Amino acid sequence: MNKNFKAGRQITLAALAAATVAASPFIAASAAHAVADDAYLQDYDNTAGQIDPSVGNTSSLANGHCAVNWQLQSVIDLDLDHYSNNGFLQTVGPLAEPTLPGSGYGSLQHFYLGSIANDTVQLFWRIPIAVEGEVIDASANLVFDDEDWTVDQTSFEQYSPFAGFESAFARFTGIAGFEPHDDAQMSTPIWGSSGGYTTLSFGLGDIQPYTSTVFQFTGTPNATPGATGSENLQNGVAYGAKLTVSGRSPLASCHLPSYAESAVEAGSSVTVLPTFVGTQGEAITVAAGTVFSLDSTAAPGLVIDPATGALTWNVPAAEPVGTVDVPVVITYPDHDEFSTGSVDHATARINVTAQAAAAPEHPDSPEQHDELAATGSESASQALAVGALSTGLGALLMTLRRSTTSQKE
Repeated sequence: MNKNFKAGRQITLAALAAATVAASPFIAASAAHAVADDAYLQDYDNTAGQIDPSVGNTSSLANGHCAVNWQLQSVIDLDLDHYSNNGFLQTVGPLAEPTLPGSGYGSLQHFYLGSIANDTVQLFWRIPIAVEGEVIDASANLVFDDEDWTVDQTSFEQYSPFAGFESAFARFTGIAGFEPHDDAQMSTPIWGSSGGYTTLSFGLGDIQPYTSTVFQFTGTPNATPGATGSENLQNGVAYGAKLTVSGRSPLASCHLPSYAESAVEAGSSVTVLPTFVGTQGEAITVAAGTVFSLDSTAAPGLVIDPATGALTWNVPAAEPVGTVDVPVVITYPDHDEFSTGSVDHATARINVTAQAAAAPEHPDSPEQHDELAATGSESASQALAVGALSTGLGALLMTLRRSTTSQKE
């Protein structure tokens, strides 16, 4: 893109997010310059000559989404100091927490080979990427929307191993610790057209944690009236490219399950349900098809609903008082031909308390005492009355007996 169109519009780049590490070691250190709204239109100071890259990791972390999305852009511009180590417009660096979606490295390396005098210049774009967490169903999409150069559709290459090095990524970045990606998962590149621009898309399959790959393509600068393509490169035309890498992280990386602590008496039962929050702390609903299970160390009598995670325990009466931690295994439904689903773990803590003592048999209320007292007094009165009657009858019989004796004499 001709720099006659580069003046004017200027935006201030936001500071790198707190969770994002500064530009990776294979990206030039940045200075205080800005990139215009159009990624290929730049304002910069030729004396400093350094472009400040913006963060290209736009992966979605909220609401339980595990989407991975990288935006990579760069420009070949010979007016930039150390142009091949400069001109990075959007790059990706590792996150402070490597298990979060989208943590890794990515950039569009750029340079040219050939002779300007002989008009044999070729523009090269090489894209090394590496991930710290698994990316499922990864794909790459490019739109060649800079009309100042033409991509060579026979030039595309993708390679992960590199002889003599840990990986092609290590060879071209100097960063160790990332094994080669399984290139057999890559789909056939598809060239197309959108909005009048050439496009390229291809799948990468599932990129495993701490693996990497590299792909590249070339093109030629376009000639204009009175100048060859190579001369345009020398005379101040800038050439841009952009790439999107997308996919999804395992659900286990952005779902945080838990069980609330509960208490139950020995001899009783308890049921607890799991809850889930996202990486931002927001409540989320677990994906349909998630399966809950107990591991082999779970206490006898524990039962879990495999669909809801509801945990029920009929606590034995003889269960000792104390804390019981119940390990729960959660298998998410994010499986495909390369993956069996990500696995998470949660612990349900249940506090067992002593069984309540049986109710005593003696009376417990004043009313019962009064009732018994009244019943006892009535019984005593009846006994006295019966006793008095017996005494009277005895005296009467004695009197009659004496009267009969007196008459006989």
